[in-house]
Amino acid sequence: MKIAYFDLIAGASGDMLLGVLVDAGLSFDRLQEGLAALRLDGFSLTRSRVMRGAFAATKVDVNVTDHEHARNLAEIQAIVTASALPEAVKERANRVFARMVAVEAGIHHAPIDEVHLHELGALDTIADVCGFLFGLHELAIERVVVSPVPLGRGVIDGAHGRIPLP
Repeated sequence: MKIAYFDLIAGASGDMLLGVLVDAGLSFDRLQEGLAALRLDGFSLTRSRVMRGAFAATKVDVNVTDHEHARNLAEIQAIVTASALPEAVKERANRVFARMVAVEAGIHHAPIDEVHLHELGALDTIADVCGFLFGLHELAIERVVVSPVPLGRGVIDGAHGRIPLP
């Protein structure tokens, strides 16, 4: 069984997760081909080498020209379902987005069918989630283990105004 362990010493972003999969052996070209299966315009990938402290790593940026943000679960799942991604990747992606919407619905005390994901419904998040799941599929990773996420402090500006960091 192939297991991927993610030690989240500095948290995790979609760009970081895509980069670590490339560093673990996923071909960047294959990642681009996989995300082309979404059949969406408005984004591209770039790869660069970065230093974070004493550590070198690959960073994969999702560059977006289509800045539509708010999408509901049905819209996101329609994009994923209509894609040419492998069926296992589609199923996992649809479960991930359903979970995101369920959490958002709980936070806002709203019915799931009324929830729109703002930043999380954006094209870069769709590419991050689908790209990460595609990468796990391509690398034949059967199990993912994740360290605890380090917690931050402060606030950020989001679609709902200023919100606290956990």
